[in-house]
Amino acid sequence: MCISKLFFYDSFMKLIKITFILLNCIFLNGCFQSTALLGSGVTVAKTGNIIQAGLQYSVNKAIKSETGKNTIEHFNDIVNNKK
Repeated sequence: MCISKLFFYDSFMKLIKITFILLNCIFLNGCFQSTALLGSGVTVAKTGNIIQAGLQYSVNKAIKSETGKNTIEHFNDIVNNKK
């Protein structure tokens, strides 16, 4: 009897974990693009170098204004061999 309860608990917890992961994938799907704006803040928090973060932000804005694409879109074009 005890083994069957442990098996049920284990399978139930696996189901909960899978459900949690799937729901996170669904609801957090649109967060990727907005987290790109946090790149400079992450650089400051990780390295403490404000100058590097400011330079990174300036270069990203310059690339976006010149080409109309952000760095992720350029990377996707390179990977997919688009011109």
